[in-house]
Amino acid sequence: MRPEMLATYRTEPLLVLALWQPWAILCVAPDPAHGGQPAKEHETRHWAPFDQLPIRVVVHAAKRYDKENRDHFTEPRFAAALQRAGYYAGDPRPFLDRKALAPGVRRPVPLGAIVGLATIDRVLPTWPSTGDMFKAVEPIDVASLSDDDRAFGNFAPHRFAWHLTGTVLLPEPVPFSARQEPLYALDGRARELVDAQLDVMLGQNTSDGDASRVVLGQGVA
Repeated sequence: MRPEMLATYRTEPLLVLALWQPWAILCVAPDPAHGGQPAKEHETRHWAPFDQLPIRVVVHAAKRYDKENRDHFTEPRFAAALQRAGYYAGDPRPFLDRKALAPGVRRPVPLGAIVGLATIDRVLPTWPSTGDMFKAVEPIDVASLSDDDRAFGNFAPHRFAWHLTGTVLLPEPVPFSARQEPLYALDGRARELVDAQLDVMLGQNTSDGDASRVVLGQGVA
């Protein structure tokens, strides 16, 4: 474990990165097929963040669950990655309502909650850019990515690939309603709840038994 990374999240500003499920959980849940790192290593957007890198973020899973995203739960590659990470590849809502495990003793993916943390350490264009910010930056080599990472992002031209490292899956999702903004500071009660779990991971104000519940992803374990 790298406690310095956890301490960084505990002390530095955290911005909210909102994603739909199942992409949100695939960004932070350790996957044994990827050496314990998440299957989704890049988040792809049609814009690049203006904040100076590295950017520390909490990964928020939107509450939305409709046809636009639900079909991905049963798409074979998505379903396999979810199952490897211990999650149910289907509608999580009935199990979330009952606070129950799904068939096969799998967790339903959280909705409307902060599920983990990550660091955006580089942003690369998906095409040979001529813009001022990226004209001297080589585009991302999509062919070098894992099959899962390619499948779980949109690497079409005129988009940007945000590389996520130092990922942490929170032991307990933090309920949170995200705003319709690109990236913004996490504060208030939600920040307190995230900090409390980071304290547990750092072994503060808790027993070693509680601290052992944490699940760590890439760049931390």
